[in-house]
Amino acid sequence: MNYLRLFGWIAALASTCGMSAAQELSRLVVADERADWGQPAPYLHAMNGPGYVWMTFLFDALLGQDERGAPVPALATEWTVSEDGLVYDLSLNTQARWHDGEDVTAEDVVFTFNYVQDHPHPFVPLNMVSEVTADGERARVTLSRPDPGFVSTVLMSLPILPEHVYADVAEPRDFVGPEARTGTGPFTLANADRAQGRYTLQAFEGYYGNPSAFEELLFVRMAPDTALRAMADGEVDLFTYLPWRLVDQARDLDIDLETAPSNHPVRVVFNHEGLFGALPARRALAHSIDRAALARIAYAGGATPARLGYFQDGTVWFSEDAQMAYAVDPARAEALFETAGLSRDASGQWGDANGPVELRLITDGRTQRAAIVVSEALESAGFTVDLRVLERGAMQEAAASRDFDLALMTTSTIGDPGGLIRRGLGGNW
Repeated sequence: MNYLRLFGWIAALASTCGMSAAQELSRLVVADERADWGQPAPYLHAMNGPGYVWMTFLFDALLGQDERGAPVPALATEWTVSEDGLVYDLSLNTQARWHDGEDVTAEDVVFTFNYVQDHPHPFVPLNMVSEVTADGERARVTLSRPDPGFVSTVLMSLPILPEHVYADVAEPRDFVGPEARTGTGPFTLANADRAQGRYTLQAFEGYYGNPSAFEELLFVRMAPDTALRAMADGEVDLFTYLPWRLVDQARDLDIDLETAPSNHPVRVVFNHEGLFGALPARRALAHSIDRAALARIAYAGGATPARLGYFQDGTVWFSEDAQMAYAVDPARAEALFETAGLSRDASGQWGDANGPVELRLITDGRTQRAAIVVSEALESAGFTVDLRVLERGAMQEAAASRDFDLALMTTSTIGDPGGLIRRGLGGNW
């Protein structure tokens, strides 16, 4: 499948007083429409949404990142890489402790790599790792081949596990007791009420890093409209996501807003088993859709056109010089559709040797508004469109069975070359 990136969501974080003032609070209250993202443990968190991020409050990786995404010390205080890019040596922080009080050792690092290779985590590929060894307070990771994304996709992403807890766990996804949440991160889970959607995280007094600005994090399930009113009343400090339709209302309530790309742009997915198996047809479609108008009409200014390739602003892999451009060009689109074997009839409708072409466009409720605008654009370009708005399960089934011509989906990738190879040539996409 190929992808045409349409636009990137604007995810909003809102604060009644800004982070500098909020940091004076002993408790930070975070409103989330769903709240239940699984347990904050490496194999138990939800694999979508903020589930992984919530897990990182309890589990640290070897490296962290600063506000620009550059690597900084975490469980490893120093690290070096050999000239050939195959050997990484890491010195561990001797002050690091597990939540149960046990010391963190280099053997824990070796165990984690071996354990995750035996029990793969979908977010952390380790197929390039050939050996991990321990020498006192140092760990050495040897790769079978250089991997330009190893620091970000592994060293900054792999949650380190306690060997004394996980060594006898045969199936980590069935390991659901409190011991499964034994990490080294700045917080522990003090209370969880999945039915009510309330999670309380308590600052870990033995944390080796900088102390948290908050003694307690409280995640509460709350509909966005309700959360907005609660924020105006000073009862909520942050949203995990503020829908675009509430942005003007938030500003009217004098609530500070921070916006950033969510890295989950809406893409057009092409089925290569039909018309769009031809490259000219895919290019013709790209020249047919006004993405700026799409964002303006479907989201009333609450979205912006994304970069057309996998690489987006804000990732270290992004380069302004390597961007594709498909300007809205109906004449160019028509010529390309003709190259793909289509022709117009007397009414201006596109068809092939079998008659008029009807495009099956599928989407789910999250992108329904965008799909309607895309459908109207395609009809204006001369196509008959069968738009189907499906439930999530039905959407996944239709995509897997290739029962579509075009699909609108939200998918993400940071841009790591190794990740692109796995997604482009592997089977998980």
